[in-house]
Amino acid sequence: RRRSGRTEALLNKGPVAPNATPEMRRWLLSLVQDTARAQRITLLIAQAPDLDPAMERAMDEAGLMPDAIGGILTASLWTNLRRTDPPWRQRLRKTTQQEARQALRRGMTIREGGSADVPAFFELMLATCRRQQTLPNPATPEAMQTLYDQMHRSGLARLSFAEFEGKPCAASFCIRMGQRVTLWKKGWNDLHREKHPSTLATMESMEWAEAQGAEWYDFVGAGRDFCRRLLSGESLDKDQQSTRYFNLLGFGAEPKLLPLPRVWCPNTLVRAVYRTALPVMKKLGRIQV
Repeated sequence: RRRSGRTEALLNKGPVAPNATPEMRRWLLSLVQDTARAQRITLLIAQAPDLDPAMERAMDEAGLMPDAIGGILTASLWTNLRRTDPPWRQRLRKTTQQEARQALRRGMTIREGGSADVPAFFELMLATCRRQQTLPNPATPEAMQTLYDQMHRSGLARLSFAEFEGKPCAASFCIRMGQRVTLWKKGWNDLHREKHPSTLATMESMEWAEAQGAEWYDFVGAGRDFCRRLLSGESLDKDQQSTRYFNLLGFGAEPKLLPLPRVWCPNTLVRAVYRTALPVMKKLGRIQV
């Protein structure tokens, strides 16, 4: 994308090279850098695949620098669906289990959506975006339709709708990649809060993920400090306990710190200026650790 007179590129969760040799990782990163030069990219932002510390180290060795721009998710919450000590349903918070039961008792129903339901899902997602004061991504129903149709054709996408009296209230859009199912998008129209439609839609999509043989259910994104506190055994403050991340813990989710993004500038002068500015950016708190 072009922004403020520069061309930015994002390499998200890549290069993907599980079990690759150090030489192969170096070659892949040099190929990425050569491509950035050939495409006249001003700024390349790259984030290694989740849980791949070897690629993170390779990026540092290749001269990629800490990201001071921001906007990349660096933590998330995952539920282990295969762990049996105890099984994931028994790891649900008691209030979450209660909400799921109440949803069914109070008349909510659940169903799988199809291609014709994508516009209805987009409207639910749009309602959530308005409440959170964010822009929808994908930005149009047509883009969402294209993505769903392509993914569902390969059995990798799932739409789950929670409905009351035949009318959609909440929905989840999940995508499966390997051993992980990602709650990629969700929506709720703010109706029937007391019937817990969002809890029911999430539970159904987790059950689908388990039936697909997935190991992890990824809720996509959480505050890095929130996750760091949990991993270190520290108590969450009142503000953190009032976030949606805290509610997601009710689904048996565990904190995961993701690779920190790196930046690379093909232009030698721009790269030198960026490197010089890094100490200042660290003092200003613009660089995550």
